Amino acid sequence: MENSPVLEFAAAQSPGGIALRLCAVVAAAVLIALLLRHERRLVSRRVGHVLFALRLSVLVVVLITFLQPMLGWTLNRSVRGRVVLAIDLSESMRTTDQHAAPVEKLRWARALRMTGRDQQQLDSWEQALLADREPEWVAAEESGDRERVTRLTNVRKQELAGLFNEFDQLHRSDIVLRLLNRGTPALLDELNSVAQVDTVVFGRQATSIEAQALTDSLPDLSDSLQPEATDLTAALQTAAATGQSALLGVILLSDGRDNAHRNPVEVARRLGQGNVPVYAVPIGSSARPRDLSITSLDYPLTVFRDDRLVLQARLITVGFEGTPVNVHVEQHGSVLQSRTITPSGPDTVVEFELQPADPGRNNFELRMEPRSGETRIDNNSRTFAVNVVDDTVRALLIEGEARWEFRFLHNALDRDERIELTSIVFDQPHIGRLNDPVFQQTLSLSSDANGPDDSPFAEWDVVIVGDVPSGHVTKKAWTSLERYVSEAGGTLVLVAGKHHMPQRHDTDAFKRLLPIHQPLAVDMPDRVETGPPVGRGLRLQLTADGEHSTFFQFNSERAANRLIWSRLPGHSWAMLGEAKPGATVFARAVPKAGRSTSPNGQPRNRDAAIVHRNFGFGQVLWIGVDSTWRWRHRAGDKYHHRFWGQLGRWAADNKTASGNKFVRFGPVRSDITAGDAAVFEARWTRDFLNRHPNLQASAELYRNDGEDVFATIPLSPTAGQPLLHAGRAVSLPAGSYRAVLTANELHSGEKPIVAELYVSRPVSTELSDLST
Repeated sequence: MENSPVLEFAAAQSPGGIALRLCAVVAAAVLIALLLRHERRLVSRRVGHVLFALRLSVLVVVLITFLQPMLGWTLNRSVRGRVVLAIDLSESMRTTDQHAAPVEKLRWARALRMTGRDQQQLDSWEQALLADREPEWVAAEESGDRERVTRLTNVRKQELAGLFNEFDQLHRSDIVLRLLNRGTPALLDELNSVAQVDTVVFGRQATSIEAQALTDSLPDLSDSLQPEATDLTAALQTAAATGQSALLGVILLSDGRDNAHRNPVEVARRLGQGNVPVYAVPIGSSARPRDLSITSLDYPLTVFRDDRLVLQARLITVGFEGTPVNVHVEQHGSVLQSRTITPSGPDTVVEFELQPADPGRNNFELRMEPRSGETRIDNNSRTFAVNVVDDTVRALLIEGEARWEFRFLHNALDRDERIELTSIVFDQPHIGRLNDPVFQQTLSLSSDANGPDDSPFAEWDVVIVGDVPSGHVTKKAWTSLERYVSEAGGTLVLVAGKHHMPQRHDTDAFKRLLPIHQPLAVDMPDRVETGPPVGRGLRLQLTADGEHSTFFQFNSERAANRLIWSRLPGHSWAMLGEAKPGATVFARAVPKAGRSTSPNGQPRNRDAAIVHRNFGFGQVLWIGVDSTWRWRHRAGDKYHHRFWGQLGRWAADNKTASGNKFVRFGPVRSDITAGDAAVFEARWTRDFLNRHPNLQASAELYRNDGEDVFATIPLSPTAGQPLLHAGRAVSLPAGSYRAVLTANELHSGEKPIVAELYVSRPVSTELSDLST
């Protein structure tokens, strides 16, 4: 480190300015000299010289000021920056690229310094392989007798064949290890000579390791990295956060098959804005491997007994076009159905129609028979599970008049064989052709009992209230609905309407039930919109909570489901608002690009379109659009019927949750994937909590194949929802569990409150496409 003072003049950077300043100083000096000649008549010579010296001194100071002097110190410090090696350790990196072209394997051998041949000779071999012809094994200057030429040719052929055979046995991760450690000096040593080398390894998760751990073998961090997926975003974010010294660059060693559905380009762009380059080094062949794999499965997560279960599978069949492939659906080792397909392209869709018979969780396996020449056979099967419910959903649909939303909703629910539907429409045109109206026209509220089981709504699993006038659903009706939700554990669905819902209802019970406040109507009439329906109006965008809710799932694969929702037709009108404390936003309204969600500009926190809120033992769902029927555009019943059918089943599951007259208990999701958090909730009555203010509750978790407590999860009050106690368990291994609610105020003689939990193995999409 050097430290030296430096005097600089800022005005020196402008020659014209310096000339002007010097002229001014010279003119001043001439005037001072003339003044001295005049002063000699008035003062003595000595005094005149003193005055002359003082004036010249001032002039010198003025001159220096004009030059703008600056005294600075130059500090030179040598700082050692760092380079981050981000290494992919996902499952796909355990693939061998036997299908790679010979020219690719030769290039890899040269890059890994696996051959000591002359570079000019290797260039000629590479050019020959690139032109798909045999290399000239012996150069003209090497030629001699025929025996020598034959011997050299055989030796070099065997040498190249040996290299190719060696690559056929190397995994992509082995190639990474050789790339870092082969040669004199090795790449890792070369990097260490110019910068500090930090190392990050990643799968779905990313973590830092010591660079010395890469000398012999790559570390096995399967549990922490979750190698069933590749997340380049996590790798780049961890690389940027690693270490304290200046980041000079990131070297990304991966087969590039990002399947975490995030945006690594955005992270790379931010690094680039900070002058940190990202060097992506693809590992593997540029050619797609010959392989059979299952890339996605689409099926309903919950069905009723005797329901028709349609399974749609998308298969990768690269390299097997025109070759018969056998596909089976199996359960408990027995084949339920088989299909023989003859692919005509790199991917194929196949459908199976199943009919699960056993109530509860049904595990299945979709399997493709291996074919000769496959790159891998461990990606030929996928397991999936369907929950079979042996019950019927009882639904009550209440509407003011038969608007479009009611007509399509009634048809969707009425045609579902597992839904018992009763509809009430208060205002029905009657032309005298029929003796009775088509639908019931009155809402009976004759019961005066206070118990939840005696509520006029107690028999229904779900009550759907649409655009009804306040004169038909009175204060007494809303009070009964509030008791139905909070005490009987029912599900109330409120569907927005242009005329009455929610703006015409102002009873206290209704205000407590409504999951949003400050509702605001947003109108985007079709007459100001152009283009197809999918590009018009307001589109619903699922939140993370919405994506995890079963009735929003149009495809079991999250990325595919998100794509479907992004392509659904928009809505020309919506009633949006802000979620109340404790409520959960399932979907927000997203306007067409360049337009506001309201004439005055809708604030971000007031764009909630579908909102859920736990209310006592039950739940309330707000749907802020009156045109879900638009989802039928060019799709028919596919999405509209599936949404409402799944919503009905979701409501039935909530009402049948474990509990007693004091509490409802169970997991938020009864079927999760290993790595996800298991969240348990206990919803208590207000009276019970008032009588037991020091309540301490927990969920004791047992594996179904054991009798000992596997884990104890404390349940604590939730902010904004004092009646709701919740807790979570993380990193549960795959398997089936039973959770038992325990509390210091529950009597030991009461029937245990037990809920089931299933933890599935992670569904790996990593091996569905093995191409680099």
